[in-house]
Amino acid sequence: MLFSKDIPARCIWCKNGEAMDDGRVICRFRGPVPGEGKCRKYAYDPYKRIPPAKTGPKMPSLPLTLEDDGDRI
Repeated sequence: MLFSKDIPARCIWCKNGEAMDDGRVICRFRGPVPGEGKCRKYAYDPYKRIPPAKTGPKMPSLPLTLEDDGDRI
């Protein structure tokens, strides 16, 4: 759920921060902070969060073979 109430607060999802390549966030108020942190200025931005992918049912693997059907065109 994108707007679920049980989403933990993390700086990486805050609208006041921008993610860096090394897992840290540049916070508007605190400067560079760890992405897993949080503060009192936390404001959730749903566009920064990528929800976990849903897994579907397992499909049986089928053998793939290329067979020559003669001179069919």
